[in-house]
Amino acid sequence: MSYEEGDVSKSEVNKYLIEAIRDRNISVVNVGPFEAEYQGGWSEIRWLEENYPALLCAFNPSRVIDPRAVHVACMDRAPGWISVVKNGWQDNLFLDEYGYKSSCYPRVDGS
Repeated sequence: MSYEEGDVSKSEVNKYLIEAIRDRNISVVNVGPFEAEYQGGWSEIRWLEENYPALLCAFNPSRVIDPRAVHVACMDRAPGWISVVKNGWQDNLFLDEYGYKSSCYPRVDGS
């Protein structure tokens, strides 16, 4: 939801993440729907690790009903999502206890 509706440049990667990795000369290769490999300088990768939750939770606020609530919930849950993926339990993201799916809703367009 980081892209404008109808944006033809949509990617599986959040637009704010794409901008950050481009600015920091980090390359990314998607290896799955929730996984990617990053390559770059040590300090750049460290910066990315520290700032990834904020980049993950960046979105176009006009695309959700309550932007503040969505952002707060996302930032609260992002470390858990990252841990789940790092441990290879991607399927668990959709369990209610992780709140991944519920954090993507409610969207303005209802989808």
